[in-house]
Amino acid sequence: MIEILKGKFKNNQIRFLVFMFFLSLVVCKPPEISNQCDINSKAFLEAIIYKRIFNISNTHCGIDISPPPIDNELWIVDNDVFTLVETNNTLYIGGNFSLVGPNAGSGVHLDLINGEIQPKTICPYLQSNGTINASVSDGNGGYYIGGNFSVVQATPIANLAHIKADCNVNPDFLPNPNSIVNNIALGGGIVYVSGNFTTIGGQTRNRIAAVDTNTGFATNWNPNANFVVYSIVKGSSEIFVGGSFVLMGGLERNKIASFDLLSGRATDWNPNADSNVNKIVLDGSIAYVSGGFTNIGGENRNYIASLDTATGKATSWNPNADGNVTTLAVSGEVVYAGGEFTNIGGEPRNNLAALEVNSGVATSWNPNPDGGIATILANGENVYVGGEFSNIAGSPKTGFVALSADTGLTTSWDPNSDGFVTSIEMSGSTIYVGGEFLNIGGQTRNQVAALDSTINSNNAIAWNPNADHRTKAIAVSEQVIYLAGEFSNIGGQPRDSIAAVDRETGIPTPWYPKGIFSSLPHIQAVTVIGSNVFLGGNFNTIGGKAQNRIGVLDSATGLSK
Repeated sequence: MIEILKGKFKNNQIRFLVFMFFLSLVVCKPPEISNQCDINSKAFLEAIIYKRIFNISNTHCGIDISPPPIDNELWIVDNDVFTLVETNNTLYIGGNFSLVGPNAGSGVHLDLINGEIQPKTICPYLQSNGTINASVSDGNGGYYIGGNFSVVQATPIANLAHIKADCNVNPDFLPNPNSIVNNIALGGGIVYVSGNFTTIGGQTRNRIAAVDTNTGFATNWNPNANFVVYSIVKGSSEIFVGGSFVLMGGLERNKIASFDLLSGRATDWNPNADSNVNKIVLDGSIAYVSGGFTNIGGENRNYIASLDTATGKATSWNPNADGNVTTLAVSGEVVYAGGEFTNIGGEPRNNLAALEVNSGVATSWNPNPDGGIATILANGENVYVGGEFSNIAGSPKTGFVALSADTGLTTSWDPNSDGFVTSIEMSGSTIYVGGEFLNIGGQTRNQVAALDSTINSNNAIAWNPNADHRTKAIAVSEQVIYLAGEFSNIGGQPRDSIAAVDRETGIPTPWYPKGIFSSLPHIQAVTVIGSNVFLGGNFNTIGGKAQNRIGVLDSATGLSK
């Protein structure tokens, strides 16, 4: 998006300069009466052009000469747009998309009751340019976010940022880790972070660090991991970490360790996993852990285990997954597990399961997502799940969903994401989510949509023809919108490559020029002049007559002219 805006800005400058050049040829006064502050003077135009080229000033003789403002909050779509037509404050768009929504970036605040994104007038959109892997509440209505990004709300901030309670980024918190942040924990005025970085807060810190919540400067706490840290969680007097490291705090610690909160020294706690630890969740005296291991805490445990927080020994709890478990959440008597597995807790379960706290046996809860799970947040009656799925609990849902804790079915709460969620955090009546998406809270629109083009609205209107494949061209007449492309169905009715839909309702009209034929029939262009509908594309017969790749139809009958 940033590159697109830069391109728009550059194009606006070029258009401005070309306009001023031609204007100078037409309206400028003769040299002998030329004056830099006379708008009809050649010297005036030359001064403006000079200042715009070298960006010296945005005013000249009291006149604002700034380039036109750029709205970077226009609604966006989740795939290609091939055509745009604007008329009467309505922007019609056609393409290969299925979702139209606000340009929110990769992190948003959602209403906990209805799942709707908070309006940008109340809560400015984050508009991060990368993936958000982790988030944690700051305790005052704001959040710390970590991931793989370099811009937040048009502010250059790398990989770790503080979003204040008013939804604006904190410009004074600039730890700027030099690589990805995977996880965040908060306590005692300190932000503990883990990831792939080697510098943060102005200091060398290998993959794990503590930074001051106000200044963003690194503290002296320095466990110094020799490889990536994926999970970090705060206990009562220690920090538990998991990852792919084998050395931590100068001691051998295989994939999992704990450190003193004050000194940063490794404790004696040493479960010694034989492969990566992706997630640690504390529940009293138990640490539930997941990852790629098959042995941990002195016992054979496949991908998921529970450990004693005092001894580091594995308990008897053993769900025995057959594939990688990437995330965990505990709620009451249930441990929710997500990842990429097909069997866990003694039952067939695809990627997501609920396990009994006492026995490790899978409950009957079975949403059965068709893709991997990245994050889970359990909140009483609801279980919020993010991942790379497109269908869950028998419903076509992409990337993020709320499930009933009782039935495992989807609830009516539906943010409608265009990508997948990797981080979920809750505070009061707000749920904050981050991940790899551009908009949440959008509206389903298949291949064609209409947006309100009025400044500061940019929302999709109810008009929804619902094409079953790409829309390549749009033409507007007084009562009808003509659509052309590669579709075979519009609004539940058969229409081959060309259709006319009602301008108000989006419902197909009876107009239907049958007889379009070629080996790959589709129409790439359409325009209306009077009673003629001109078409261009890949066809050799249309409207009952041989017409090679370009044709004209009667707007009343649909027959070729």
